[in-house]
Amino acid sequence: MIVKQHDKLIEVLKLEALESRIALYHPKKERVVTDLKKKKSEIAGEKEVDYPLGFLDYDKFFILHNIRLEDDNGYFQIDTLVLFEKYNLILEVKNWQGTVIFDANGQVIRKRTNEEEEGFPNPIPQVKTQTFRLQKWLRKHNFPEVEIESFVVISFPSTIIKPAHSSVTIPEQVIHNSQLYFKIMELEKKY
Repeated sequence: MIVKQHDKLIEVLKLEALESRIALYHPKKERVVTDLKKKKSEIAGEKEVDYPLGFLDYDKFFILHNIRLEDDNGYFQIDTLVLFEKYNLILEVKNWQGTVIFDANGQVIRKRTNEEEEGFPNPIPQVKTQTFRLQKWLRKHNFPEVEIESFVVISFPSTIIKPAHSSVTIPEQVIHNSQLYFKIMELEKKY
């Protein structure tokens, strides 16, 4: 059952309103346009995850999208949190397109069709931090102890995921959207 829907649409509406009103020559115009494209892409990527989740038995879990929780270190955000009876599942959705290369020093490099390269931090430490903070948050609010699993879901199936060279392994937690249902079925057997 979906308990909390995607809620980034309001951000898109705000950016669209700003983009239509800001002058072409304004120094922030390019940034607003870039932010708008990025936000629309985020929404499209996160909605792609809804498809494999739709195959699950809705009576056995709760889905919470775009969770923002406060702890002693401020706020932290989780793209999608799926609550099962025996475990919780964090889904960090990445809407990367093109070729995504995992480097030995923990960096992720994205290459697009025009051979432009863009660097990103490795998402594995991000989900580990989310897991740690969620565990602390649950304890603080007296929830029972449950295991927390996580996946980094590459939302677009055309994205190529590969290591920088043969000695680098892609973390098992990094999966394509099309693998999500089957990975959850493996977790169901485990728990």
